[in-house]
Amino acid sequence: MLQEDFNSHPLSTHMALYSCLKYMEDPAAAPWEEEKAPEEDEEEKSPAQEAQGMDDDEDEQVVRVPFLYEPHHDDHFDLDDPQKILGKTLNLAGMAIDTPAGRACQIWGIGMYGKWEEAATIDLPRLVEAGNPILAEGVEKFRKYLSEVEDEELRSQWTEKLEPLLSKLHTVPGDILPALEQDLNQLVATKEAEYISLQEKTYQEWIEARQAKWDKQVEDYEMVKRRKLIEQRKKELKDKEELLSFFDNWDKIHLELEKATAELNKEKLEKEEEYIVPEVKSWQRKMQEQAKEQDHISNANFD
Repeated sequence: MLQEDFNSHPLSTHMALYSCLKYMEDPAAAPWEEEKAPEEDEEEKSPAQEAQGMDDDEDEQVVRVPFLYEPHHDDHFDLDDPQKILGKTLNLAGMAIDTPAGRACQIWGIGMYGKWEEAATIDLPRLVEAGNPILAEGVEKFRKYLSEVEDEELRSQWTEKLEPLLSKLHTVPGDILPALEQDLNQLVATKEAEYISLQEKTYQEWIEARQAKWDKQVEDYEMVKRRKLIEQRKKELKDKEELLSFFDNWDKIHLELEKATAELNKEKLEKEEEYIVPEVKSWQRKMQEQAKEQDHISNANFD
């Protein structure tokens, strides 16, 4: 999405940041719907069944243990806290906007996100070293979230580390939302035609790529169709040749026919052969041997 590619599309980045700020003005107008982990369906029990279960063993208690669906938290896709999602968006989008409002959003976002270690070691030192102007509202928002840290010892520790850095920032008076809105209007005026042209070019490339894939599929289909026709034509020519040379190759055809007939009969006999109990098969073999012996004796007496 263009909103996630903060560095390549300044207009989309400004609009994403502006949307977040407008949402935070009145979150109640569009409540954030938090995603909940799926719950297993519980089997409904009648009052009689529940009473029977309690009578069986009053000391036994069945507790449903929630299954941990996501043991790993990637701090991005697994985020479900609205404040952390908005804070991370403000921070990342603000880093891509090199204006006083953008830098203020960066500081505001890192405080809202609660990443105090990153603020102390990365964000604030970089901003202090650059010395660029930052709207004071962003620093005030950062201090507000820092003061809301529940752990008093942790809050005191981070305040002691971060306040010296905050005091070194080049702050200028001004509100973030009006300044960002002004930057957005200027960007629209200067980049609108360029982005429209780029989008039209992208659509045209998609159309050409789709047509190329369609043409390739049609070509492959026609090739398969032609091959089938060639194979069919070759078979027809072969059958015709065999028909014309039938009497010349009668001996060869007769042998092939006998061989095919023998194979067919063999397969047919194997399929039709019934199962014979081993004792019966042994008795049949014994009777055949006795018949052969009787024939041999008869032939000897005849001689």
